[in-house]
Amino acid sequence: MKKVSKKTAYDIKEASNPKLKASARKNYAKNAEAAMKDKKSPAKQMAKPAPKASAMEGKAAMAAKSKAPAMMKKSAAMMKKAPAMMKKGKSC
Repeated sequence: MKKVSKKTAYDIKEASNPKLKASARKNYAKNAEAAMKDKKSPAKQMAKPAPKASAMEGKAAMAAKSKAPAMMKKSAAMMKKAPAMMKKGKSC
């Protein structure tokens, strides 16, 4: 028999407690069943975290994905247009 967590064991115990209402026993049984299914799930057993990249690789990847350079160009273009737009009474 597989090892069961304390929480799941408690749910199993309470699911068979005749002193509780039927609805409470049903909820404990559902919780225990869900915990057992999660434990048996092959997807969860095989899931492994992705390997971490080195700090430099991470920074380079972030810089490549960053939209900051494009935003800076756009704001610089807006700054050049601002004086002319202000004379016309338009907002940036």
